[in-house]
Amino acid sequence: KHNMVKAEQHNKRVEKLRKQLHDRVCKEVGDSDIVPRDYPEPYKTKWDKLWEFQDRNANYPFTQKNVEEFIEFCENSNGFTIG
Repeated sequence: KHNMVKAEQHNKRVEKLRKQLHDRVCKEVGDSDIVPRDYPEPYKTKWDKLWEFQDRNANYPFTQKNVEEFIEFCENSNGFTIG
C-alpha cells in the first residue's frame, strides 16, 4: 500500500506538469480544445514523455483482496484469454 500511495503522489505531480503543458499549448495555438494527439512539436514529445513518466503502480494495486477477487473471477469465468 505504501508503494501505491507514493505512486499516487508522484502521479499528482506529473498531472500538474501535464496541465501546465496543456495550458501553454492552448495559449500558443489559440485552441482551448486541442488534445495531446494534435499538439505541435516539441510539445507532443514532451506530453508523451510525461505520459510515460507516470507510475503505473497507482493504477494496479496489489492487495490480498484483489488477488482473492481475481481467483473467484477465474473460478467462475468458464475460461478467458489474455491477449
